[in-house]
Amino acid sequence: MDPFSQASLSPGDYYHGGLSPQAPGSSAAMPGGVKLELPPAAQAPTTMQQPGPGPGPRNYKSRKYRPCDFCRARQVACKIEVAPPCQLCQSHRRECTFVEQPKKKRRPPAESVVAPVVAAASSSQGSGSRAATGTPAEGSRVHIEPPQLPMLGQDSDISGHLHPNYVAHFDERLFERQIGHDHFLDHQQHQHQQHHEHHQGLDHTAAASFQMPHLDVPSPERSLDSHPSRSARLVGETGETNPYLLRRYHYDDNDECTISQTHYRRIRPRPSASNHPTPKDAPPPVFTLAADSASLSAEPRTEDHVLAQARYDISQLFTSEQCFRLLGLYFRFVDPYLPILARASLFVNGLISRAALDALPLSLTATLYATALPYTPYDALLAPSLAHAPDPSTQLYRTAHLALTHELHNPRPATLQAVLLLLHRPAQHTPFRPALVATAVSLAHSLGLSHDSTSWSLPAPDLALRKRLWHAVFITDKWTALTLGTPSCIRTDDADVPPLWPADLEPALGPDDGSDAPTNFRLLADLSSIVADILDSYFSVRATQRTASNFALSLDLGRGLRARLDAWSEGLPRALFVRGAPVRRGGGDAGLYLGYLVANMTLFRGLMRPLEGGGAGQEMGMGSGGAVRAGARECAEEAVVFVEGLAGAGGVEGFWHSWSRANFAIASAFLTQLLLTASTEAEGAEMSNLVARWRWAMRMGAEGNDNGGGLMGMGLGVGFAGLGLDGGGEGGYEE
Repeated sequence: MDPFSQASLSPGDYYHGGLSPQAPGSSAAMPGGVKLELPPAAQAPTTMQQPGPGPGPRNYKSRKYRPCDFCRARQVACKIEVAPPCQLCQSHRRECTFVEQPKKKRRPPAESVVAPVVAAASSSQGSGSRAATGTPAEGSRVHIEPPQLPMLGQDSDISGHLHPNYVAHFDERLFERQIGHDHFLDHQQHQHQQHHEHHQGLDHTAAASFQMPHLDVPSPERSLDSHPSRSARLVGETGETNPYLLRRYHYDDNDECTISQTHYRRIRPRPSASNHPTPKDAPPPVFTLAADSASLSAEPRTEDHVLAQARYDISQLFTSEQCFRLLGLYFRFVDPYLPILARASLFVNGLISRAALDALPLSLTATLYATALPYTPYDALLAPSLAHAPDPSTQLYRTAHLALTHELHNPRPATLQAVLLLLHRPAQHTPFRPALVATAVSLAHSLGLSHDSTSWSLPAPDLALRKRLWHAVFITDKWTALTLGTPSCIRTDDADVPPLWPADLEPALGPDDGSDAPTNFRLLADLSSIVADILDSYFSVRATQRTASNFALSLDLGRGLRARLDAWSEGLPRALFVRGAPVRRGGGDAGLYLGYLVANMTLFRGLMRPLEGGGAGQEMGMGSGGAVRAGARECAEEAVVFVEGLAGAGGVEGFWHSWSRANFAIASAFLTQLLLTASTEAEGAEMSNLVARWRWAMRMGAEGNDNGGGLMGMGLGVGFAGLGLDGGGEGGYEE
């Protein structure tokens, strides 16, 4: 027998309880290894007349080969013409393997079976205790023995004899997915199916008492990434394609149409989102489904053999166990604070799937491994195995950039995820960083992430992922603009995505992650929104011209921003922060609090700017200017106390966002500015003491471990070098 072939049953055989004419003692194997057998007494005689063709379930489309691992991971049809490889593996130049087992179908709860059926089945003769409970051991072959039935004729009523676990557990959609068919039953076929049931003896009374909810599931909402060889791009309001014209075209049942060899996908509003406010005349969102083959000659690009060699080289860096452990470290340390992945696409029954991992693009695979490498000391088995091996981080990051050159022509959410992880590469503060941020923002707009998708007819996990991805891009853009002093790439009018809600965030994997880690990302998104308004109010080119010498205007703009920062800090959960200090000082929580301090410092820099030089600005702000400087000194003291707490054991361990290193440097420059602009000797002495404590705490934190050195080393050199400040306790005040 062909190693890739498998025996299968017609959907009609499953639907009618497997009562198709078979030889006595025959059995049928369901997908997933479940074996259904009927005793000879329960089987129909072989001389039973077969019903002629008529209305009923659609004809079974035979499939010779079961889906390969790659197609099963993508949940697409595995099309094999003669022999492996299939068309998808051949187009992606991947090995077509049949190693992974099909996913086990979930059993519905016992309450889903109606009571009359349970009573009928439990009272029937010959039913064993195991068949009555319907709880076989997981992973074992199930031998379902129905009750002894009389001979079933064409007009017999079988609704009271079918075992609930025998028919009600059948899901036509899951069966079609297991055997690799492309389409589900449509509404017309479902009506034929009900008509066929009626001719088999199921009258209205029996049908009402024998409900099968799993057979009446509406067609599922299709993801935009359901086409493995096409990438979805949002059609904008301007350009060669007019969305107001596209809405007038005829779309098929999948909301797709083809115009001049270009495929389009229309997104309808969800029925449950009828109360969601949308413009009456706004066209529905339309995406272009661009074929990957259309960009084969686009430049710049990487040759296929180069990409294949790069993927092979990465596979040789780590064993399978090391790959799984690296991903485990990623989801333990990084994912709670940067939730840009959909865990459901990688985890099967709580374990990372090898097939799903192999299906990831090369750029995302390389960045996942590279991002997890700094946390190998926290894995008792992974740390010694990689201790004496050369650091592969540089090779992994270079491979990711190489693959992105190829993947940017057909962007997908995985492409954006790889770019975001590249932006969190430590110690990357060159002009290439803002250019990469611009790439991430452009990808987000192309994928339609900047639009509110609450009412879109997409799967709920896809909607939540799109929302998290946009907020991750927004956060990265605003903090990069703040730390590098460059303009932001996102304007307020270019997006209408609502704020994050707890339902948009995936729960933590385990106790090591902390139950409040998802809250951290939501709080960071809210803080980034305030940072965006600070940058727009004070530090754009035109805002600088308006506020640089106008203290009254600066003070008026700052009142609302200061109130929002205070409200944000007061709304922090007590599980994360107590009296303004993070409970878990290491990792993302400490980085979030550092961001709050830097946001306050940035606001005070805008407020104190008119006071720097002499003239009308300083004269107008003599009274209020003193209050502003007092608030700035209070903020500086709070930062010193915070860093002194980090200098303890484990203070700088864990995940830190890439801009945290620059945030320490911004705080150092802020303290230096307050010291050099002190207006009185007492203020100068106070600031000199704070600067000395700050530098001492920074030095202790930098010498604590490698992560701390990378975080705080930049802060030691910025703000003090060349100013003659040794931080030894001497005042920096000058008359």
